[in-house]
Amino acid sequence: MKTSILLTFIFSPLLLFSSQLHVAAEEGDLKLLKSIVSTGVDINAKDAKSDLTAIQTAAYHEHPNIIKYLIHEGADVNVKMHNGRTALHVASFYADAKSVSFLLRADANPNVKGHLGMTPLHRAAEGDGVKVIQILSSAGADVNAQSNDLSTPLHIAAYMGNIEAVKALLKEGADINVKNEQGKIPLQEAQEAQEESTIKLLQKLKQ
Repeated sequence: MKTSILLTFIFSPLLLFSSQLHVAAEEGDLKLLKSIVSTGVDINAKDAKSDLTAIQTAAYHEHPNIIKYLIHEGADVNVKMHNGRTALHVASFYADAKSVSFLLRADANPNVKGHLGMTPLHRAAEGDGVKVIQILSSAGADVNAQSNDLSTPLHIAAYMGNIEAVKALLKEGADINVKNEQGKIPLQEAQEAQEESTIKLLQKLKQ
């Protein structure tokens, strides 16, 4: 058993560095990350446990400086996870405006669909990320994109009661009359969730 482990270290050093790469990305340790990348490790390698690339790991832990560095080193920003989401989906949900900006400048797709057909804008609406909504919209994100159940980001924000996200989406041109698979418009989603502030706002626009 000891011999087997020793041979692994001798003949597969990059496997060790790949694991450390993800640890550095998770902890936001830029100095360690640079040291590991200098060994020639594949920065797009997926971690054996999480199945995430380093840039996806950095997005989950909100480390924009790590994301910026990995992009500079050639990391693929559009790699999908097992659920179809990208680092941009993750950063958008966490309202990490800096990371979102870095990813978009590196040609991250603002309209890519992941789990349940949601785009990064759906995730930003869910996470109530007002600034991120604005950034994504400016980058060409479809404000009325529909998920698998035909919900738009506005449906999501309305149901969640994320009124600031609702306002931001409306400012970017969100359509209040789009129906989802259940035939509901965003106002009805807010009513179902009993989100009074959102209901009042959307009712005024319906008048």
